[in-house]
Amino acid sequence: MRKILLCFLFIATATSAQVRLNIPEGFVRESSEDKYSIINASKYNSEGYIQATIEVRYSDDWSFSTFSNEEYIQYALKTNKQESASGMLFDDFEMHTKEKSYLLGIGDCLSSTYSGTYKSNGIIYPP
Repeated sequence: MRKILLCFLFIATATSAQVRLNIPEGFVRESSEDKYSIINASKYNSEGYIQATIEVRYSDDWSFSTFSNEEYIQYALKTNKQESASGMLFDDFEMHTKEKSYLLGIGDCLSSTYSGTYKSNGIIYPP
């Protein structure tokens, strides 16, 4: 298993705007059929392993109709819920940054940067 640095932006409200994001040098944009994925990009080392990932997503879940995007962001910044959930996916999980950001054409979002080693369950997919 390799250590991965992930930059994750979670946008609590949906948008139909076109998003342009200048990704850092060395990253390659990747296509995704996930309807909630806005931008995916990865950086690979010389052996072909992923070193870092950038992901911009949104959610149109009904639960966001019960509170505002600002309330969501403030709650996420004040609690360790993201860290707790991420601990199930990564060994040696470490949060580097967690902050409110603004993306032109989208608005305010929760932005976090973290690292860790993906946990493996030994199942190979696809078989």
